[in-house]
Amino acid sequence: MATKAERPQNKASKILEEYKAQHRKYEVFAARISELLETVFQRENIRLHSINHRAKDPDSLEGKVTRPDKSYQKLEDITDLAGIRIITHFSDQVDQIARVIEREFNTDATRSVDKRAERSLDSFGYTSVHKICSLKPPRTELREYDQFKGLFCEIQIRSILQHAWAEIEHDLGYKSVAAPPKSLTRRFSQLAALLELADDEFTRVRNELHSYSSDVKADIASQPQRIGIDNVTLQIFIDSDPLLREVELESVRAISKPLKQVPSDDRSAVANIWAHRLRQAGIENIEELRTFLSERRQQVAMFCEIYGSTARHYHSGFSLHFLSLLKVGQIADPEAMLQKLNDMGFSKEESHRYRDELVDFYGHYATR
Repeated sequence: MATKAERPQNKASKILEEYKAQHRKYEVFAARISELLETVFQRENIRLHSINHRAKDPDSLEGKVTRPDKSYQKLEDITDLAGIRIITHFSDQVDQIARVIEREFNTDATRSVDKRAERSLDSFGYTSVHKICSLKPPRTELREYDQFKGLFCEIQIRSILQHAWAEIEHDLGYKSVAAPPKSLTRRFSQLAALLELADDEFTRVRNELHSYSSDVKADIASQPQRIGIDNVTLQIFIDSDPLLREVELESVRAISKPLKQVPSDDRSAVANIWAHRLRQAGIENIEELRTFLSERRQQVAMFCEIYGSTARHYHSGFSLHFLSLLKVGQIADPEAMLQKLNDMGFSKEESHRYRDELVDFYGHYATR
């Protein structure tokens, strides 16, 4: 008969052996939950920084179940054998993600934890929300999920700044120091406050950008002379201006090329490049852009056909590139034109090529 001192060790050994036998099952379980979450968030049009998954390493589990402050009775008592970590871009997405998880899974409220409620001055990295989840019908009735009926996983949700803090703090081993000096504790508290402030400020900036976009949509038709050119106003102009759409469809139809949307992840960066080039060329606001487009619509199609037809396809807004070139082409001095092209951010080779094309175009096909 095992002594009282031996019994906890026997339970730990039994738990470990049982987990080693099921380790592969938990690996597959974690991967399936991760894939399911990615599908759900895509359907909800929720953009995240990352979703990672893992099954707990048996050696790590051994350290957990043999700790003197733990008394696990069976494998099912351990809720983080399958772990998912969701990293959001913004702090207010954490609650949004938590609501989606509660809708899609059975969540154990008694074992789930919201670390934000326990937050103190130096606990920024521990503000994750931990949801203990299991699959619920009708998913558990499907063949691809029925083997995971009754299994639990821990889903952690935190912002990217919360994650950065936690990773750095863990790497430094700060929490493992029994009694850190007061000066060090104070510095950690200051850093925690700065990161928390940054997390909140990024959310505010995002909200203000959304508000700015809404205001621009309302004003771009009624007050185009007041709307300066930047990546936000240009994206709205590309999406909404009927003249631009008409000119671009005429241009690609003439050269038998498809017109495609700029990939969503690249829209802002591409619009920023086009906005910079238009401003450098001397087009400062939406009214000037629309006027120049109206005046030069035939030249856009002509320039595209003569000098740009080697491209496999064109993205919506491509005529803004040609408009900026046509505007610079109005400069009579070829050397001054070359300098302006350099200022627009083109490479030396591109600047020389565009300068030669513009001189040829205005010399043979169009007037300035």
